[in-house]
Amino acid sequence: VVQDGSSVLFEAPANETAQLTDWVSLGKFKSGAEVTLDVTLTVPIELGNEFQDRLIGALDWQFKVIETPVPEDATQTGDDFNFMIPAVVMAAALAAILFAIMGKRRKQEAE
Repeated sequence: VVQDGSSVLFEAPANETAQLTDWVSLGKFKSGAEVTLDVTLTVPIELGNEFQDRLIGALDWQFKVIETPVPEDATQTGDDFNFMIPAVVMAAALAAILFAIMGKRRKQEAE
C-alpha cells in the first residue's frame, strides 16, 4: 500500500499485519482534501484465470479522523488579501491616463 505514489504504508503478505499493528497517520488535511492510496497485490504467475473476478479474501480497512481544534487566539496564516480594491484603483488610473491621452490628441487635432 503506497500513499500518493511515494510513501510506503504497508509491504508484506496479505495475511500479515507488518508495520500496521497500530494507527498510521496519513497526514494533516483540510476539509475536503483527498489522498490516493495505491494497493498492489502480487500473485504467482501460475495462478490461472479461474481466480479472476473471484472474491477469495477481504481487507478490513479502518480509518480514524482526529480533528485538531484551532485556538481562537491562533495567528492567522492564510492570505485573505482583497484584490478587488487595488484592481479597481488600477482600472481607474488606467482610465484617467487614457482620457488624458485622448484629450491631448483632440486638442492637438483641433489646432
